[in-house]
Amino acid sequence: MYKRKRILLLAVLALFFIALGCEVSEAGVVYGGGDGIETAARRSSVQTVFHITVMRISYAKELEEEEGLTRDGVEEMLAEQKAQLEKKVEELIESSQKEMAKDRHVSYLTKLEKWGYKPPAKTLIPLGALIPKGAKLPKNILVTCKIEQDKEEIAAWEKEYERDVLTISETLETSPSKAKTLLDALTSKGYTVSKERIETSDTVELLYFEEWDTSYPKTLDWSVKIEGTDTNIITGYLADLGVLEVRPVPDDKTVHVTAGYHELKSEFKEKDPEVARLEKELEESKKALEEAHEALEEEIERHREKPEKRDISKVTWLDVKYGTVKLEYFRYVTAASGVFLGNMRVREEMDCWGGSRYWGVYTHDLDREEVGVVLTNAHVASLAMDFQVHVSEDKEVMWILMPGSPFIRYTKDSDFLGSPASVLSIDQVPVVGYGVDAAVMVTSVVSDYEQYKARLGNSDNVREGDPIIMVGNPAMMQKYTTRGIISNTDYNLLDGLDSGVWLKYLNKPMYDWIRHSCQWIDAPIGIGGTSGAGITALEGPEAGKIIGLHNMGMRAYDIAIGALEPCEFDLPEGNSLISDTDGLKDLLRRDRGFERNIYNIRYEEFLKDYPDFADALDQHGHWSRVSGMSGGIPINRVKAFLQERGLDPDHFGWRGLDGKHFEK
Repeated sequence: MYKRKRILLLAVLALFFIALGCEVSEAGVVYGGGDGIETAARRSSVQTVFHITVMRISYAKELEEEEGLTRDGVEEMLAEQKAQLEKKVEELIESSQKEMAKDRHVSYLTKLEKWGYKPPAKTLIPLGALIPKGAKLPKNILVTCKIEQDKEEIAAWEKEYERDVLTISETLETSPSKAKTLLDALTSKGYTVSKERIETSDTVELLYFEEWDTSYPKTLDWSVKIEGTDTNIITGYLADLGVLEVRPVPDDKTVHVTAGYHELKSEFKEKDPEVARLEKELEESKKALEEAHEALEEEIERHREKPEKRDISKVTWLDVKYGTVKLEYFRYVTAASGVFLGNMRVREEMDCWGGSRYWGVYTHDLDREEVGVVLTNAHVASLAMDFQVHVSEDKEVMWILMPGSPFIRYTKDSDFLGSPASVLSIDQVPVVGYGVDAAVMVTSVVSDYEQYKARLGNSDNVREGDPIIMVGNPAMMQKYTTRGIISNTDYNLLDGLDSGVWLKYLNKPMYDWIRHSCQWIDAPIGIGGTSGAGITALEGPEAGKIIGLHNMGMRAYDIAIGALEPCEFDLPEGNSLISDTDGLKDLLRRDRGFERNIYNIRYEEFLKDYPDFADALDQHGHWSRVSGMSGGIPINRVKAFLQERGLDPDHFGWRGLDGKHFEK
């Protein structure tokens, strides 16, 4: 009879609160808008606390500094090698200068042919631009043409031939008398050097004198012919400039050039600069390697009789007993957040991992009939299970971090420790899912606390802009409450422009974590200690229910950095980089191609190499220290994990998975 009256009373109360626009939970707690939901969220919020023991193991006696191949010694050795290398370079330069004085070109002429050439000037063909680098054009060349051989002997004073004698004298760099003798010889053989005759002749020939005092020159097959013609249009040769003078070439025509040059001997040909640089570096590296190897051999020999370098990871308890090493103990406390889901009866297949309540004691059993169930993040619960050993790089110090002893605190007035807790295990597997960053911890049942349990809602009904509330414990300050809205219901970090930061660390568990951590809110709760807090809807069909599990917060300087290849930029001599604003603008204009940039260096990593960048960024006006956004996992993904791990949805009052879930 009493039970019927109680049910009837609850029904009347429910109708009353529904009429007022409120909801009544399965446990009878009223969830209304505004303060009612806030009060319920604060009641179901708990603080997860871990007391972690740390051991430091180090040698009792500091390591004496040993003489060896120190940095200063290496630098001194390298400086000596540099001095030797500079001396060798000076010797090579001196030898090169002697080599340069030798005849570097072959004696015979290599043929040059250029088809379809468009000369830069109508009457000049620059042969120097057509021959290979380092080659040389012959100098002792006279441009002539054929004449009738019945001419009289030429007198030096005859004005008609005075210009020809002068041409030969200047070209051959010889006296007028020798020039006249050579002109007589050429005339007798039917040649003339008269410019007027050459410019109209069809029988132009070039005579090459290997030595000027000989009268037996070689006839060269040099020619410049306009396309479609067979006439050699050469009229002169400027040997010092390496230029052929020709009759005017029409603007719309090209020419066929035939000439010759003295090629460099193979031993004098210039190597490709990159090949030469690599060969030089190779020689230097070989030399440095040999010297370093010799120094290493000496060092090994000198230390051959000495004991092996000590390694803290190899010490034993005997070393502790005899005082070779010393132990130091520390303990630190850290805290996060959680959501109370209610009480449940312990089943046969359930046990738990209790951490180290005292150093060296690890409990893994569950002997209570009922437990209180707390939902938190996997990375929070792992503090009760992780055992870490860190050895310093010089192997002088070892840190051991024990599994933490977990507790649950319900209010700020709870005692310092709170209620002892453990990580729930079903079938000897902890209920910890790193992919959805969710875990279940269990603690002692508190009388009458069941009525304050949180309800898990349906995150599929949540939309961007919906108002929410979150209760967490930032910086170990309890039940810090903030309001905000849903910024995004499904946006993971791989959709961001800095996804390269994550991709280089990505594995399957990390991929799942990023994929599921996709619900974003703007509630400005502090960072640190809020992991595992529930995100509660304030309005809509899920009002008063947990629609997400908070697991991360954005940092104030959440930026990604990429290393770039510097572009080529020649700063005018005498200008400072800061004062040359035009030069800086030009540099920025050259630095394009943002789509090719790879932003894969974290801000913290960058500061290790460039610590002064932090000050520069603080002074830059585009950054401010704000708490930023927070992220979490949609509660439906957490509920799926909990149900698949063996928790009964009906018992905790949230809707279980439908058939479609198991069809995926």
